[in-house]
Amino acid sequence: MTIEIIRHGKDAESGECSTIRRIIKGIDERFDVYFDHDKERYVITQHAPGGLVATYASFVWPTREFFDNMRRDIYISRNGNLLREIVQHNADLEDYHAKKTEENIDLVTREAAPAMLRAFKDV
Repeated sequence: MTIEIIRHGKDAESGECSTIRRIIKGIDERFDVYFDHDKERYVITQHAPGGLVATYASFVWPTREFFDNMRRDIYISRNGNLLREIVQHNADLEDYHAKKTEENIDLVTREAAPAMLRAFKDV
C-alpha cells in the first residue's frame, strides 16, 4: 500500500520558493512567492502600502528573461516615466518596420527593373 500526499491551496515553502524568493527579494523587498498547488503554478505577489497585496505574475517556472523583465519593470516604475518608455518603444518599432518596408521595396524594384526594361524594349 502506498500513500500519496495530495496538497491543496497555497504553500510558501513548497518547491523552489526559497530560491525564487531570494532572487525576487534582491529585486524588490516588497515581493514574495508561493506555490499554488491547485493550479500548479508559482505566484509572485507584491505587498503595497496599506496592507494591499497584488499578484505580480503567475508562471509554471521562471526564466532568466522573466527576472530581467521584472528588474526592468521595477527600474522604470522607480526611475522613469512608464508611458514615455512605452511611447519610445512603439516609435522604435514603427521606425524598424518602415525601414524594413523601404528595404523590401528597394529589393523588389532592383530585381524587377531588368525584366521590366527588357519587356518595354521589345514593345
